[in-house]
Amino acid sequence: MQRIRNWDMGFGIWGSGFGECKYYIQKYMFSFCFLLYISISSCQAQDTPVLYNFIKYDADTISNASTLDSLFAKLLRIENGSNEVVNIFHIGDSHIQGDFFTGECRYLMQQKFGNAGRGMVFPYKAAKTSGPQDYRTSFGGVWQTNKAILPIKENTNGISGFSISTKQNGAYVLFDMKGCDSINTYLTQTLLIPKDNHGYQYKLNIKDWINNQTYKVNYSDDITSPFHIVHFNQPTCKWGLEFEGYGHDQFVLHGVVALSNQPGVLYHNIGVNGIQAHQYCNNPDVFKQTFSLKPDLIIISLGTNEAQDYKRTNEEFARQLDSLVMTKAQCDGVPILITTPMESYKWGRPNPHVARVAEAWKTVAANRGLPLWDLYTIAGGQNSSFQWALNGLFSRDRVHNSIKGYSLQGDLLYQALMYHYQLYVIRPR
Repeated sequence: MQRIRNWDMGFGIWGSGFGECKYYIQKYMFSFCFLLYISISSCQAQDTPVLYNFIKYDADTISNASTLDSLFAKLLRIENGSNEVVNIFHIGDSHIQGDFFTGECRYLMQQKFGNAGRGMVFPYKAAKTSGPQDYRTSFGGVWQTNKAILPIKENTNGISGFSISTKQNGAYVLFDMKGCDSINTYLTQTLLIPKDNHGYQYKLNIKDWINNQTYKVNYSDDITSPFHIVHFNQPTCKWGLEFEGYGHDQFVLHGVVALSNQPGVLYHNIGVNGIQAHQYCNNPDVFKQTFSLKPDLIIISLGTNEAQDYKRTNEEFARQLDSLVMTKAQCDGVPILITTPMESYKWGRPNPHVARVAEAWKTVAANRGLPLWDLYTIAGGQNSSFQWALNGLFSRDRVHNSIKGYSLQGDLLYQALMYHYQLYVIRPR
């Protein structure tokens, strides 16, 4: 069964035709007008999305999908008008940190079910690393960085897989959700700031730059909550946190959760460049803070970095992931969706060890009764990375995808989830 996709709507045809038009306009006006007409006609005629012949669309399903019924039930209630929020946490490596993959899936789900906010955001610029493109960050003062790929330091990593810390009075970070001056997708009404568990004393000034208002947060406020909760008087899309402390006081920031206070979907991307499953196991606060937000689904997308270690056996790969999902990621029956990595390159050719990791992930999912989305097979399986590169779906390193490639992945995941959601909707109950 093939399901229609919504990408590649013909913009490439106009781009390639226009280069030729520039030549003809200098020589023959008639030829220019004729070619312009052909280009526009071609764009208008291409109503059907491009389908790649190497993608296994029939495989774009989720095995053991009945374990997602609790998620689908909540989505159905929201679609029927319920004032609820679905919390999805997508955890992974650099493919997830950049948010092009998760951002596409987030956009599509929020278009259908409603926008509950941007979810988890982090000042990646202060941590001297790359981050998502739908918001900007800036900072001032001295901040120390830790991330889940490094050996554990005094300040462990929380919900984002990163942390930054400061002792400098007046140090700040700023967040700017793009599009605020026109049509903003991520207006923020409430902030959740995870509390550090090391007993540091601090005060924070939370500044709403759009409405010119400041809110105060004290380290001892509401000791029963794992978060500082800041309610803005008016929705905003530019806001910041300023540390107020002296002497040995320290503030550790694990991330911030931005909420719109509207029903719909929160789709959090939690990714760390270069990380493997066992390193997430060494950072329990990632999941502790995730669980405090009552997730409805946890998606784990790892394997590309594991596949760089060709000396490990399939059993060792499986043991790593099994330890993660069984000892750290389990949360009161919340479904954990495993995704396999798609084939990528190593040493200038397709990496054969990705297939071994994908098989190990399938084994874990089957043994534990977990839902599985097999991107390795869907993307085309063995030697498919050549086709992805040929069609502009890989970046230059052929390990990471292009924006176009990640958007394709996000759409495929969304289509798989919606396929099983529609089956749930029509299933007699």
